[in-house]
Amino acid sequence: MCGRYLLTTPPRVIAQAFGIDPSGLPEFGPRYNIAPSQDIPIVRMAEAGRIPIRELVLARWGLIPGWAGEPDIGLHTINARCETADSKPAYRSSFKRRRCLVPADGFYEWKAMPGGKKQPYHITARPPSGMAPSPTLFAMAGLWDRWEPREGGPPIESCTILTTAANDFMAGIHNRMPVIVRPEEWERWLDPEEDPRQLKDLCRPYPAHLHAAMAVSRLVNSPRNETPLCLQPPEAEEPQHGLFD
Repeated sequence: MCGRYLLTTPPRVIAQAFGIDPSGLPEFGPRYNIAPSQDIPIVRMAEAGRIPIRELVLARWGLIPGWAGEPDIGLHTINARCETADSKPAYRSSFKRRRCLVPADGFYEWKAMPGGKKQPYHITARPPSGMAPSPTLFAMAGLWDRWEPREGGPPIESCTILTTAANDFMAGIHNRMPVIVRPEEWERWLDPEEDPRQLKDLCRPYPAHLHAAMAVSRLVNSPRNETPLCLQPPEAEEPQHGLFD
């Protein structure tokens, strides 16, 4: 799965990397411990206008299908398995026409250790040929939707991150990993006119040799800890009470 990640690249650099108009970008600073239910930046195709363009917007992490009675379903839809996302009711419609990319500079995963504890790891994914202007930025595959409260009020736009089977590198840490879309495949993934049946081939595990990982502090266990200290080595940390302690 992918239940926590980080994004430290500034909005204007993200816009440059993804070919987005830099005017009117959402404001956000470096994030070292992004957690479900928070608003996260996504790249999608703008719905208005005759000429399709990419836009960077904020969406709540945890997809709320348009047909849902309550938004609480988003607590259980932070990830969607790529193998079944095109058929599951919660994701089927979004897989057809509302695909997005989730920019990231790394993600976290927890490895089961002897004694029952879990050690968090920070994992990076290097683009095959580098990606100017940021060598650390990559894109996870996502889906988005818009939910409108029955009693009125502003709609909520939300999203989920697709996962796939672990590659040989990730298998030593966890059996699932986020779907990472290569830059040359972004256009196909985002195009709402693309036949979704032809997109399953993009949901393959990322090349193992393009990953790197390091054990990090258990500070990342708690979403309350939004600090670069989440990336410090585990031996440097103070005793903490976290989600997996």
